[in-house]
Amino acid sequence: MKHIVFLVMIVCTVSGFAQTATISGRVMDGNGKPLTKANVSITKMGRVKPDTTLPVSAEGGYSVTLSKPGLWILQFTGVNHKMLELPFLLNKNAREELTVQLEANAVPSRIDSVVMVGKFNNFNTNGGITMKYKDGAYHAEAPQGVEEFEYQIVVFGTPRNETIPPCINGTKQEWFEYDGKGQYKSIINTTKNRDIAFDIAALPKSKQPATFTFKNPALQRAAEVFYGMMKYRHMYDVGMALSMEEFEKSGNAPQAYNVRTFNTMMNTTKYRDSLEQEMRQESNELALQYMYLHYLMLPQQEQNKMVTEKSLRVIPASSPVWGADPALLYVALSAKLAGGKEQYINELINNNADEHVVASTLFNELLQATTVKDMPRAKEMYKTLTEKYSSHPLAGTAKMYYNPNRKIMEGNPLPTISITTLDKKKLSNENLKGKYTIIDVWSTMNAASTSNIAALTTANEKYKSKNLQVISISLDAKVADVTAFREKNPMPWMHALAEKGYDSDIAKALELTSLPRTILVGPDGTILATDLDLRGEKLEHTLKALIQ
Repeated sequence: MKHIVFLVMIVCTVSGFAQTATISGRVMDGNGKPLTKANVSITKMGRVKPDTTLPVSAEGGYSVTLSKPGLWILQFTGVNHKMLELPFLLNKNAREELTVQLEANAVPSRIDSVVMVGKFNNFNTNGGITMKYKDGAYHAEAPQGVEEFEYQIVVFGTPRNETIPPCINGTKQEWFEYDGKGQYKSIINTTKNRDIAFDIAALPKSKQPATFTFKNPALQRAAEVFYGMMKYRHMYDVGMALSMEEFEKSGNAPQAYNVRTFNTMMNTTKYRDSLEQEMRQESNELALQYMYLHYLMLPQQEQNKMVTEKSLRVIPASSPVWGADPALLYVALSAKLAGGKEQYINELINNNADEHVVASTLFNELLQATTVKDMPRAKEMYKTLTEKYSSHPLAGTAKMYYNPNRKIMEGNPLPTISITTLDKKKLSNENLKGKYTIIDVWSTMNAASTSNIAALTTANEKYKSKNLQVISISLDAKVADVTAFREKNPMPWMHALAEKGYDSDIAKALELTSLPRTILVGPDGTILATDLDLRGEKLEHTLKALIQ
Protein backbone atom coordinates (compact mmCIF):
# COMPACT_ATOMS: atom_id res chain seq x y z
CA MET A 1 0.00 0.00 0.00
CA LYS A 2 1.42 3.32 -1.00
CA HIS A 3 2.35 5.64 1.85
CA ILE A 4 0.98 9.16 1.46
CA VAL A 5 2.04 12.11 3.61
CA PHE A 6 0.80 15.68 3.75
CA LEU A 7 3.24 18.41 2.79
CA VAL A 8 3.51 21.83 4.34
CA MET A 9 5.70 24.61 2.93
CA ILE A 10 7.28 27.28 5.08
CA VAL A 11 8.80 30.43 3.61
CA CYS A 12 10.28 33.45 5.32
CA THR A 13 9.86 35.77 2.35
CA VAL A 14 8.64 35.30 -1.20
CA SER A 15 11.85 36.62 -2.71
CA GLY A 16 15.42 35.73 -1.84
CA PHE A 17 16.99 32.52 -0.58
CA ALA A 18 18.63 31.52 2.65
CA GLN A 19 22.38 31.05 2.75
CA THR A 20 21.96 29.48 6.18
CA ALA A 21 18.67 28.66 7.89
CA THR A 22 18.17 27.14 11.33
CA ILE A 23 14.87 25.53 12.32
CA SER A 24 14.35 24.40 15.89
CA GLY A 25 11.50 23.33 18.12
CA ARG A 26 9.91 20.22 19.53
CA VAL A 27 8.44 16.98 18.14
CA MET A 28 5.65 15.56 20.32
CA ASP A 29 2.91 12.94 20.17
CA GLY A 30 -0.80 13.72 19.74
CA ASN A 31 -1.13 14.44 23.46
CA GLY A 32 1.80 16.85 23.50
CA LYS A 33 4.20 14.41 25.19
CA PRO A 34 7.70 13.35 24.05
CA LEU A 35 7.90 10.21 21.90
CA THR A 36 9.77 7.02 22.77
CA LYS A 37 12.01 7.62 19.77
CA ALA A 38 11.80 10.30 17.08
CA ASN A 39 13.93 11.67 14.26
CA VAL A 40 14.15 14.67 11.95
CA SER A 41 15.53 14.23 8.42
CA ILE A 42 16.33 16.93 5.86
CA THR A 43 16.21 16.26 2.12
CA LYS A 44 16.71 18.68 -0.77
CA MET A 45 13.55 18.78 -2.88
CA GLY A 46 13.90 16.41 -5.84
CA ARG A 47 16.34 14.09 -4.05
CA VAL A 48 15.48 10.59 -2.86
CA LYS A 49 17.81 10.09 0.09
CA PRO A 50 17.98 12.47 3.08
CA ASP A 51 21.07 14.62 3.41
CA THR A 52 20.96 14.19 7.18
CA THR A 53 18.89 12.30 9.77
CA LEU A 54 19.13 13.53 13.36
CA PRO A 55 17.69 12.09 16.59
CA VAL A 56 15.19 14.11 18.60
CA SER A 57 16.12 14.57 22.26
CA ALA A 58 14.35 12.71 25.05
CA GLU A 59 12.42 15.92 25.78
CA GLY A 60 11.40 16.26 22.12
CA GLY A 61 13.82 19.01 21.14
CA TYR A 62 15.52 19.34 17.76
CA SER A 63 17.54 21.80 15.68
CA VAL A 64 18.50 21.49 12.01
CA THR A 65 20.47 23.76 9.70
CA LEU A 66 19.94 24.19 5.95
CA SER A 67 22.76 25.68 3.92
CA LYS A 68 21.67 25.50 0.28
CA PRO A 69 19.05 27.71 -1.44
CA GLY A 70 15.70 26.33 -2.54
CA LEU A 71 13.11 23.93 -1.23
CA TRP A 72 13.95 21.36 1.41
CA ILE A 73 11.88 18.52 2.84
CA LEU A 74 11.91 18.33 6.63
CA GLN A 75 10.63 14.93 7.79
CA PHE A 76 9.34 14.39 11.32
CA THR A 77 8.99 10.76 12.41
CA GLY A 78 8.23 8.99 15.67
CA VAL A 79 7.56 5.50 16.99
CA ASN A 80 3.87 4.53 16.60
CA HIS A 81 3.19 7.70 14.58
CA LYS A 82 2.85 8.78 10.95
CA MET A 83 5.56 10.75 9.25
CA LEU A 84 4.90 14.44 8.63
CA GLU A 85 6.83 16.08 5.77
CA LEU A 86 7.31 19.83 5.68
CA PRO A 87 9.03 21.50 2.70
CA PHE A 88 10.98 24.62 3.71
CA LEU A 89 11.90 27.66 1.65
CA LEU A 90 13.83 30.09 3.86
CA ASN A 91 15.45 33.54 3.51
CA LYS A 92 19.10 34.17 4.33
CA ASN A 93 20.15 34.04 7.96
CA ALA A 94 16.65 32.83 8.83
CA ARG A 95 15.81 31.39 12.23
CA GLU A 96 12.40 29.80 12.69
CA GLU A 97 10.74 28.04 15.59
CA LEU A 98 8.47 25.16 14.67
CA THR A 99 6.70 22.74 16.99
CA VAL A 100 4.86 19.72 15.62
CA GLN A 101 2.58 17.08 17.08
CA LEU A 102 2.49 13.84 15.09
CA GLU A 103 -0.60 11.81 14.34
CA ALA A 104 -0.71 8.27 15.74
CA ASN A 105 -0.60 5.35 13.30
CA ALA A 106 -4.06 4.19 12.26
CA VAL A 107 -5.24 0.61 11.92
CA PRO A 108 -8.38 -0.58 10.09
CA SER A 109 -11.56 -0.65 12.17
CA ARG A 110 -12.03 -4.25 11.05
CA ILE A 111 -8.88 -6.35 10.86
CA ASP A 112 -8.73 -9.17 8.31
CA SER A 113 -5.15 -10.28 8.92
CA VAL A 114 -1.89 -9.23 10.52
CA VAL A 115 1.42 -10.11 8.86
CA MET A 116 4.94 -9.93 10.27
CA VAL A 117 7.73 -8.91 7.86
CA GLY A 118 11.41 -8.42 8.54
CA LYS A 119 14.98 -8.78 7.47
CA PHE A 120 14.24 -12.46 6.79
CA ASN A 121 12.14 -11.47 3.73
CA ASN A 122 13.59 -8.01 2.98
CA PHE A 123 10.52 -6.43 4.62
CA ASN A 124 8.37 -7.48 1.63
CA THR A 125 4.70 -6.89 2.50
CA ASN A 126 3.64 -9.77 0.23
CA GLY A 127 5.92 -12.42 1.67
CA GLY A 128 5.60 -12.21 5.44
CA ILE A 129 4.41 -14.53 8.21
CA THR A 130 0.68 -14.43 8.99
CA MET A 131 0.14 -13.94 12.71
CA LYS A 132 -2.51 -15.89 14.64
CA TYR A 133 -4.88 -14.27 17.12
CA LYS A 134 -4.66 -15.73 20.61
CA ASP A 135 -5.21 -14.39 24.12
CA GLY A 136 -5.95 -10.84 22.98
CA ALA A 137 -2.94 -10.42 20.67
CA TYR A 138 -1.54 -11.60 17.34
CA HIS A 139 1.33 -14.10 17.55
CA ALA A 140 4.04 -15.47 15.24
CA GLU A 141 7.40 -17.14 15.74
CA ALA A 142 10.59 -15.44 14.67
CA PRO A 143 12.77 -17.51 12.29
CA GLN A 144 15.36 -19.71 13.96
CA GLY A 145 19.01 -18.76 14.19
CA VAL A 146 18.47 -14.99 14.45
CA GLU A 147 19.76 -13.36 17.61
CA GLU A 148 18.71 -9.76 17.00
CA PHE A 149 15.41 -10.07 15.17
CA GLU A 150 14.27 -6.99 13.17
CA TYR A 151 10.62 -6.85 12.19
CA GLN A 152 7.60 -4.70 11.31
CA ILE A 153 3.87 -5.33 11.20
CA VAL A 154 1.44 -5.07 8.26
CA VAL A 155 -2.26 -4.80 9.16
CA PHE A 156 -4.82 -5.66 6.47
CA GLY A 157 -8.50 -4.80 6.86
CA THR A 158 -11.34 -2.44 6.06
CA PRO A 159 -12.04 0.30 5.41
CA ARG A 160 -9.09 0.56 3.05
CA ASN A 161 -7.46 3.95 2.81
CA GLU A 162 -4.05 5.41 2.24
CA THR A 163 -3.76 6.95 5.71
CA ILE A 164 -2.69 3.56 7.07
CA PRO A 165 1.09 3.10 6.68
CA PRO A 166 2.19 -0.08 4.84
CA CYS A 167 4.45 -1.20 7.70
CA ILE A 168 4.48 -0.14 11.35
CA ASN A 169 6.62 -1.05 14.34
CA GLY A 170 5.52 -3.85 16.63
CA THR A 171 4.55 -3.73 20.30
CA LYS A 172 7.19 -6.20 21.55
CA GLN A 173 10.80 -5.08 21.28
CA GLU A 174 13.90 -4.09 23.22
CA TRP A 175 14.70 -1.08 21.04
CA PHE A 176 13.66 0.66 17.81
CA GLU A 177 15.52 1.60 14.65
CA TYR A 178 14.34 4.13 12.06
CA ASP A 179 13.71 2.44 8.68
CA GLY A 180 14.44 5.55 6.60
CA LYS A 181 10.91 5.49 5.13
CA GLY A 182 8.88 7.15 7.86
CA GLN A 183 8.38 4.21 10.24
CA TYR A 184 10.40 2.18 12.74
CA LYS A 185 11.63 -1.38 13.02
CA SER A 186 11.18 -3.29 16.25
CA ILE A 187 14.31 -5.19 17.34
CA ILE A 188 14.37 -7.95 19.95
CA ASN A 189 16.70 -10.74 21.09
CA THR A 190 14.93 -14.03 20.28
CA THR A 191 17.54 -16.54 21.47
CA LYS A 192 15.39 -17.49 24.49
CA ASN A 193 11.88 -16.73 23.27
CA ARG A 194 10.93 -16.63 19.59
CA ASP A 195 7.29 -15.66 20.16
CA ILE A 196 6.45 -12.24 18.74
CA ALA A 197 3.19 -10.76 20.03
CA PHE A 198 1.45 -7.76 18.50
CA ASP A 199 -1.07 -6.18 20.86
CA ILE A 200 -3.26 -3.58 19.17
CA ALA A 201 -4.49 -2.41 22.56
CA ALA A 202 -0.93 -1.23 23.31
CA LEU A 203 -0.94 1.26 20.42
CA PRO A 204 -1.58 4.98 21.10
CA LYS A 205 -5.27 5.80 21.49
CA SER A 206 -5.03 9.43 20.37
CA LYS A 207 -6.93 10.32 17.21
CA GLN A 208 -5.60 13.87 17.06
CA PRO A 209 -4.45 14.92 13.55
CA ALA A 210 -0.91 16.19 13.06
CA THR A 211 -0.46 19.86 13.95
CA PHE A 212 2.28 22.44 13.42
CA THR A 213 2.82 25.84 15.05
CA PHE A 214 5.04 28.73 13.96
CA LYS A 215 5.84 31.85 15.95
CA ASN A 216 5.37 33.97 12.83
CA PRO A 217 1.61 34.40 12.05
CA ALA A 218 2.33 35.03 8.34
CA LEU A 219 4.18 31.73 8.08
CA GLN A 220 1.37 29.98 9.92
CA ARG A 221 -1.21 31.28 7.44
CA ALA A 222 0.88 30.26 4.42
CA ALA A 223 1.53 26.82 5.88
CA GLU A 224 -2.16 26.26 6.62
CA VAL A 225 -3.04 27.05 3.01
CA PHE A 226 -0.42 24.67 1.69
CA TYR A 227 -1.51 21.97 4.13
CA GLY A 228 -5.10 22.29 2.91
CA MET A 229 -3.91 22.01 -0.68
CA MET A 230 -2.05 18.76 -0.06
CA LYS A 231 -4.92 17.40 2.03
CA TYR A 232 -7.24 17.93 -0.94
CA ARG A 233 -4.81 16.23 -3.32
CA HIS A 234 -4.50 13.30 -0.94
CA MET A 235 -8.28 12.98 -0.62
CA TYR A 236 -8.80 13.22 -4.39
CA ASP A 237 -6.07 10.71 -5.30
CA VAL A 238 -7.17 8.15 -2.70
CA GLY A 239 -10.81 8.55 -3.68
CA MET A 240 -9.97 8.09 -7.35
CA ALA A 241 -7.86 4.96 -6.69
CA LEU A 242 -10.50 3.28 -4.53
CA SER A 243 -13.30 4.29 -6.91
CA MET A 244 -11.45 2.78 -9.89
CA GLU A 245 -10.74 -0.37 -7.90
CA GLU A 246 -14.44 -0.83 -7.15
CA PHE A 247 -15.27 -0.08 -10.79
CA GLU A 248 -12.93 -2.83 -12.01
CA LYS A 249 -14.19 -5.29 -9.38
CA SER A 250 -17.61 -4.91 -11.00
CA GLY A 251 -16.17 -6.41 -14.18
CA ASN A 252 -15.65 -3.17 -16.08
CA ALA A 253 -12.62 -2.40 -18.25
CA PRO A 254 -10.29 0.25 -16.72
CA GLN A 255 -10.46 2.42 -19.85
CA ALA A 256 -14.26 2.70 -19.50
CA TYR A 257 -13.96 4.55 -16.19
CA ASN A 258 -15.68 7.96 -16.34
CA VAL A 259 -13.58 10.55 -14.53
CA ARG A 260 -16.32 13.17 -14.91
CA THR A 261 -18.66 10.98 -12.86
CA PHE A 262 -16.06 10.82 -10.11
CA ASN A 263 -15.56 14.60 -10.24
CA THR A 264 -19.30 15.07 -9.83
CA MET A 265 -19.27 12.76 -6.83
CA MET A 266 -16.36 14.76 -5.33
CA ASN A 267 -18.30 18.00 -6.00
CA THR A 268 -15.23 19.56 -7.60
CA THR A 269 -17.22 22.39 -9.17
CA LYS A 270 -18.40 23.62 -5.78
CA TYR A 271 -14.90 23.21 -4.36
CA ARG A 272 -13.45 25.23 -7.25
CA ASP A 273 -15.94 28.08 -6.70
CA SER A 274 -15.10 28.15 -2.99
CA LEU A 275 -11.37 28.23 -3.73
CA GLU A 276 -11.76 31.07 -6.24
CA GLN A 277 -13.60 33.11 -3.60
CA GLU A 278 -10.81 32.52 -1.07
CA MET A 279 -8.24 33.59 -3.68
CA ARG A 280 -10.03 36.90 -4.21
CA GLN A 281 -9.92 37.62 -0.47
CA GLU A 282 -6.38 36.45 0.35
CA SER A 283 -3.90 39.20 1.32
CA ASN A 284 -0.89 37.01 2.18
CA GLU A 285 1.26 37.02 -0.98
CA LEU A 286 2.83 33.62 -0.37
CA ALA A 287 -0.47 32.02 0.67
CA LEU A 288 -1.97 33.36 -2.57
CA GLN A 289 0.76 31.64 -4.60
CA TYR A 290 -0.09 28.39 -2.83
CA MET A 291 -3.79 28.90 -3.58
CA TYR A 292 -3.09 29.27 -7.29
CA LEU A 293 -0.90 26.17 -7.14
CA HIS A 294 -3.84 24.43 -5.46
CA TYR A 295 -6.14 25.61 -8.25
CA LEU A 296 -3.85 23.99 -10.83
CA MET A 297 -4.31 20.67 -9.03
CA LEU A 298 -8.04 20.64 -9.78
CA PRO A 299 -9.22 18.56 -12.76
CA GLN A 300 -8.44 20.64 -15.85
CA GLN A 301 -11.99 20.40 -17.18
CA GLU A 302 -13.14 22.14 -13.97
CA GLN A 303 -10.69 25.04 -14.24
CA ASN A 304 -11.53 28.53 -15.48
CA LYS A 305 -8.99 29.20 -18.23
CA MET A 306 -8.58 32.85 -17.21
CA VAL A 307 -7.77 31.85 -13.62
CA THR A 308 -5.38 29.15 -14.83
CA GLU A 309 -3.53 31.66 -17.02
CA LYS A 310 -3.44 34.22 -14.19
CA SER A 311 -1.45 31.74 -12.06
CA LEU A 312 1.57 32.56 -14.23
CA ARG A 313 1.35 36.20 -13.13
CA VAL A 314 0.72 35.41 -9.47
CA ILE A 315 3.52 32.82 -9.34
CA PRO A 316 6.50 34.42 -11.11
CA ALA A 317 8.97 32.39 -13.14
CA SER A 318 11.60 33.04 -10.46
CA SER A 319 9.45 31.54 -7.67
CA PRO A 320 10.71 28.32 -6.04
CA VAL A 321 7.05 27.56 -5.22
CA TRP A 322 6.96 25.64 -8.52
CA GLY A 323 9.29 23.12 -6.87
CA ALA A 324 6.38 21.70 -4.87
CA ASP A 325 5.13 20.13 -8.11
CA PRO A 326 6.93 21.24 -11.30
CA ALA A 327 4.35 19.40 -13.45
CA LEU A 328 1.73 22.00 -12.46
CA LEU A 329 3.72 24.61 -14.39
CA TYR A 330 2.61 22.89 -17.59
CA VAL A 331 -1.02 22.90 -16.49
CA ALA A 332 -0.73 26.68 -16.17
CA LEU A 333 1.12 27.01 -19.48
CA SER A 334 -1.67 25.13 -21.28
CA ALA A 335 -3.79 28.28 -20.95
CA LYS A 336 -1.14 30.58 -22.41
CA LEU A 337 -0.41 31.40 -26.06
CA ALA A 338 2.57 29.63 -27.65
CA GLY A 339 4.88 32.66 -27.66
CA GLY A 340 4.12 33.43 -24.03
CA LYS A 341 4.88 29.84 -23.02
CA GLU A 342 8.39 29.90 -24.44
CA GLN A 343 9.11 33.31 -22.89
CA TYR A 344 7.98 32.15 -19.42
CA ILE A 345 9.95 28.90 -19.62
CA ASN A 346 13.13 30.63 -20.77
CA GLU A 347 12.74 33.20 -17.97
CA LEU A 348 12.35 30.38 -15.46
CA ILE A 349 15.40 28.51 -16.72
CA ASN A 350 17.53 31.67 -16.63
CA ASN A 351 16.28 33.29 -13.41
CA ASN A 352 14.96 30.65 -11.01
CA ALA A 353 17.56 29.89 -8.32
CA ASP A 354 16.03 26.56 -7.27
CA GLU A 355 17.89 23.72 -9.00
CA HIS A 356 14.92 21.33 -8.66
CA VAL A 357 12.56 23.73 -10.43
CA VAL A 358 15.00 24.40 -13.27
CA ALA A 359 16.15 20.78 -13.67
CA SER A 360 12.54 19.55 -13.77
CA THR A 361 11.63 22.17 -16.37
CA LEU A 362 14.67 21.35 -18.51
CA PHE A 363 13.74 17.67 -18.33
CA ASN A 364 10.13 18.33 -19.35
CA GLU A 365 11.29 20.54 -22.21
CA LEU A 366 13.66 17.79 -23.31
CA LEU A 367 10.79 15.28 -23.35
CA GLN A 368 8.51 17.59 -25.32
CA ALA A 369 11.19 18.49 -27.85
CA THR A 370 12.00 14.82 -28.31
CA THR A 371 8.33 13.94 -28.81
CA VAL A 372 7.84 16.52 -31.57
CA LYS A 373 11.29 15.72 -33.02
CA ASP A 374 12.67 19.22 -32.41
CA MET A 375 16.23 17.92 -32.08
CA PRO A 376 17.99 21.34 -31.84
CA ARG A 377 15.79 22.21 -28.84
CA ALA A 378 16.25 18.72 -27.38
CA LYS A 379 20.03 19.01 -27.63
CA GLU A 380 20.00 22.45 -26.01
CA MET A 381 17.89 21.26 -23.06
CA TYR A 382 19.91 18.07 -22.71
CA LYS A 383 23.21 19.93 -22.67
CA THR A 384 22.08 22.45 -20.04
CA LEU A 385 20.52 19.78 -17.81
CA THR A 386 23.42 17.33 -17.91
CA GLU A 387 26.16 19.95 -17.60
CA LYS A 388 24.78 22.67 -15.30
CA TYR A 389 22.61 20.40 -13.13
CA SER A 390 24.63 17.19 -13.40
CA SER A 391 24.06 16.24 -9.74
CA HIS A 392 20.25 16.31 -10.03
CA PRO A 393 18.60 12.85 -10.42
CA LEU A 394 16.82 13.92 -13.62
CA ALA A 395 20.18 14.60 -15.27
CA GLY A 396 21.01 10.94 -14.74
CA THR A 397 17.65 9.89 -16.18
CA ALA A 398 18.23 12.12 -19.21
CA LYS A 399 21.67 10.60 -19.81
CA MET A 400 20.30 7.09 -19.57
CA TYR A 401 17.13 7.44 -21.65
CA TYR A 402 16.93 10.77 -23.51
CA ASN A 403 20.37 11.36 -24.89
CA PRO A 404 19.85 12.87 -28.37
CA ASN A 405 22.28 10.21 -29.52
CA ARG A 406 20.23 7.38 -28.01
CA LYS A 407 19.67 4.12 -29.85
CA ILE A 408 15.85 4.08 -30.10
CA MET A 409 15.39 6.72 -32.78
CA GLU A 410 14.05 6.74 -36.32
CA GLY A 411 16.74 5.73 -38.75
CA ASN A 412 18.78 3.75 -36.21
CA PRO A 413 19.08 -0.04 -36.28
CA LEU A 414 17.08 -1.87 -33.62
CA PRO A 415 19.41 -2.87 -30.74
CA THR A 416 19.97 -6.56 -30.12
CA ILE A 417 17.00 -8.09 -28.31
CA SER A 418 16.22 -11.58 -27.09
CA ILE A 419 13.15 -12.88 -25.24
CA THR A 420 11.06 -16.06 -25.04
CA THR A 421 7.42 -15.78 -26.10
CA LEU A 422 4.56 -17.16 -24.02
CA ASP A 423 4.36 -20.16 -26.35
CA LYS A 424 8.05 -20.92 -25.59
CA LYS A 425 9.56 -19.66 -28.85
CA LYS A 426 12.83 -17.76 -28.92
CA LEU A 427 12.44 -14.24 -30.29
CA SER A 428 15.39 -12.19 -31.48
CA ASN A 429 16.40 -9.77 -34.25
CA GLU A 430 16.67 -12.75 -36.62
CA ASN A 431 12.91 -13.33 -36.33
CA LEU A 432 12.23 -9.77 -37.45
CA LYS A 433 14.22 -9.86 -40.68
CA GLY A 434 12.16 -9.45 -43.84
CA LYS A 435 9.06 -8.21 -41.99
CA TYR A 436 7.59 -4.97 -40.73
CA THR A 437 7.32 -5.44 -36.97
CA ILE A 438 5.45 -3.48 -34.32
CA ILE A 439 7.02 -4.06 -30.90
CA ASP A 440 4.59 -2.92 -28.22
CA VAL A 441 5.76 -2.91 -24.59
CA TRP A 442 2.70 -2.66 -22.36
CA SER A 443 0.90 -3.68 -19.16
CA THR A 444 -2.67 -4.71 -18.42
CA MET A 445 -2.63 -2.17 -15.56
CA ASN A 446 -1.57 0.76 -17.75
CA ALA A 447 -4.52 2.66 -19.26
CA ALA A 448 -2.44 4.24 -22.04
CA SER A 449 -1.33 0.76 -23.09
CA THR A 450 -4.75 -0.85 -23.08
CA SER A 451 -6.36 2.11 -24.86
CA ASN A 452 -4.13 1.44 -27.87
CA ILE A 453 -5.17 -2.20 -28.27
CA ALA A 454 -8.06 -1.37 -30.63
CA ALA A 455 -5.70 0.50 -32.99
CA LEU A 456 -3.16 -2.36 -32.89
CA THR A 457 -5.90 -4.90 -33.58
CA THR A 458 -7.11 -2.94 -36.61
CA ALA A 459 -3.56 -2.53 -37.90
CA ASN A 460 -2.82 -6.23 -37.46
CA GLU A 461 -5.92 -7.26 -39.37
CA LYS A 462 -5.35 -4.76 -42.20
CA TYR A 463 -1.60 -5.10 -42.69
CA LYS A 464 -0.70 -8.68 -41.75
CA SER A 465 -1.22 -9.64 -45.37
CA LYS A 466 1.29 -6.89 -46.24
CA ASN A 467 4.12 -8.44 -44.24
CA LEU A 468 3.32 -6.86 -40.82
CA GLN A 469 3.66 -8.71 -37.52
CA VAL A 470 2.89 -7.47 -33.99
CA ILE A 471 4.78 -8.47 -30.84
CA SER A 472 3.47 -7.44 -27.41
CA ILE A 473 5.87 -7.57 -24.46
CA SER A 474 4.13 -7.27 -21.10
CA LEU A 475 5.55 -5.81 -17.91
CA ASP A 476 2.89 -7.46 -15.77
CA ALA A 477 3.92 -9.40 -12.67
CA LYS A 478 2.89 -12.79 -14.01
CA VAL A 479 1.72 -14.58 -17.16
CA ALA A 480 -1.72 -15.17 -15.61
CA ASP A 481 -2.39 -11.42 -15.67
CA VAL A 482 -1.88 -11.33 -19.44
CA THR A 483 -3.86 -14.53 -19.99
CA ALA A 484 -6.84 -13.26 -18.01
CA PHE A 485 -6.79 -9.94 -19.88
CA ARG A 486 -6.68 -11.67 -23.26
CA GLU A 487 -9.80 -13.66 -22.47
CA LYS A 488 -11.74 -10.43 -23.09
CA ASN A 489 -9.20 -8.84 -25.46
CA PRO A 490 -7.78 -11.63 -27.68
CA MET A 491 -4.85 -9.68 -29.20
CA PRO A 492 -4.13 -12.43 -31.80
CA TRP A 493 -0.37 -11.99 -32.21
CA MET A 494 2.87 -12.91 -30.45
CA HIS A 495 3.23 -12.24 -26.74
CA ALA A 496 6.08 -12.28 -24.24
CA LEU A 497 6.62 -11.31 -20.60
CA ALA A 498 9.57 -9.21 -19.41
CA GLU A 499 9.93 -10.95 -16.04
CA LYS A 500 12.10 -8.31 -14.40
CA GLY A 501 10.00 -5.41 -15.71
CA TYR A 502 11.96 -2.19 -16.14
CA ASP A 503 15.09 -4.02 -14.97
CA SER A 504 14.86 -6.67 -17.69
CA ASP A 505 17.45 -6.79 -20.48
CA ILE A 506 14.87 -6.12 -23.16
CA ALA A 507 13.45 -3.08 -21.30
CA LYS A 508 16.95 -1.64 -21.09
CA ALA A 509 17.69 -2.43 -24.75
CA LEU A 510 14.50 -0.63 -25.76
CA GLU A 511 15.36 2.30 -23.43
CA LEU A 512 12.08 1.91 -21.58
CA THR A 513 11.12 4.73 -19.21
CA SER A 514 7.32 4.63 -19.35
CA LEU A 515 4.43 2.71 -20.91
CA PRO A 516 3.52 2.09 -23.58
CA ARG A 517 6.69 1.95 -25.66
CA THR A 518 5.86 1.24 -29.30
CA ILE A 519 8.43 0.77 -32.05
CA LEU A 520 7.98 0.03 -35.78
CA VAL A 521 10.91 -1.82 -37.30
CA GLY A 522 11.41 -2.23 -41.06
CA PRO A 523 12.34 -5.47 -42.89
CA ASP A 524 16.03 -4.50 -42.75
CA GLY A 525 15.98 -3.94 -38.96
CA THR A 526 15.83 -0.13 -39.13
CA ILE A 527 13.57 1.76 -36.74
CA LEU A 528 10.91 3.51 -38.84
CA ALA A 529 8.70 5.13 -36.17
CA THR A 530 8.22 5.24 -32.41
CA ASP A 531 5.65 5.89 -29.70
CA LEU A 532 3.18 8.73 -30.45
CA ASP A 533 3.34 8.07 -34.20
CA LEU A 534 2.10 4.55 -33.47
CA ARG A 535 -0.86 5.27 -31.22
CA GLY A 536 -4.54 5.70 -31.94
CA GLU A 537 -5.41 7.18 -35.34
CA LYS A 538 -1.76 8.08 -35.98
CA LEU A 539 -0.88 4.39 -36.22
CA GLU A 540 -2.94 3.95 -39.38
CA HIS A 541 -1.47 7.11 -40.97
CA THR A 542 2.08 5.96 -40.17
CA LEU A 543 1.57 2.45 -41.54
CA LYS A 544 -0.16 3.72 -44.65
CA ALA A 545 2.79 6.00 -45.40
CA LEU A 546 5.46 3.35 -44.77
CA ILE A 547 4.00 0.01 -45.86
CA GLN A 548 3.30 -0.34 -49.56
